[in-house]
Amino acid sequence: MAIYKARTSAPGTTNKNYIHVSAGGHNRCIEIEKGSCLPNCVGYAWGRWRELLGKNHNLSLGNAENWYPNTADGYKRGKTPKIGAVICWRKGQTYNENDGAGHVAVVEQIRSNGDIVTSESVYGGARFRTRVYTKASCYKLNNHVFQGFIYLPVSFTQQDKKTEYKTGDYKVNTDVLNVRAGAGTSYRVKTYKEFTRNAQLQIIEKCGYRANGYVKGVEFTVHEVKGNWGRTPSGWVCLDYCVKI
Repeated sequence: MAIYKARTSAPGTTNKNYIHVSAGGHNRCIEIEKGSCLPNCVGYAWGRWRELLGKNHNLSLGNAENWYPNTADGYKRGKTPKIGAVICWRKGQTYNENDGAGHVAVVEQIRSNGDIVTSESVYGGARFRTRVYTKASCYKLNNHVFQGFIYLPVSFTQQDKKTEYKTGDYKVNTDVLNVRAGAGTSYRVKTYKEFTRNAQLQIIEKCGYRANGYVKGVEFTVHEVKGNWGRTPSGWVCLDYCVKI
C-alpha cells in the first residue's frame, strides 16, 4: 500500500494535470483562463485524482453537485472519509445549474477525531486552498448539503506526523473555533464578551454577529504553546484548526 503524499500547497502553473488538453495538458474539465482549469473546484479535483493515479479516470466533467449521483463512473461511495476521496456537496437540486453548482474537494488528511483537511479550488476565487471540515457538523459547507465521498480506486495509507506548533501569528481555518480558559477541552469555553477588543472587531467584520468563538479568518498571536494548544490574548485555542501566517 502506497504512502499518501498530501498536497498542502498550490500545484505549479506547468503541472499538466491542471492544464486543459487544448493547451497541451491532461485536464478535460472546462478551461478557465489561459489554458488552466483553475480556479475551479471540478478542474482541481479532476486534476488531483489524475495526479494521484498517474492516468486519466472516469470522474464527471460536469458541475460539482452532479459528481456524487454519477455512479456510472464506477467508483465506490460512502459517508465515511478516506484519504484521496472526493467530498461532494450540492447547492440546490442536482442536474439543475440554475440553483447552484455545488462544490467538490479532495481529502488530504483525516484527523483522529474524524475531522478532515481538504485541498480545493474555488471558481471565481482561490486557485488553491486547504480547509478543515468537521465531523461534528457532518462536514458542513455554508449553505450547501453534504452528499458523501467518492473513493479512489486504489488504496493509500496516511503518514501521520505529529505537528510541532510554535509561537507566532495564526489564522483560523474553520467556521467557528472555541476559545477556552485553559489548554484543553476540559476547560470552559469563553464568550464573546470575554474576548479582546481586537478579536471582537475581527469577529464582527468576518461574520456580522457576536460569535462565541474565533470565526474563520480571524488572526491572532500565540504567546505560549502546550502540545496542540496555543495561548492567545483572549484565551486558549486548538491550533489544529488554524494555519500559521
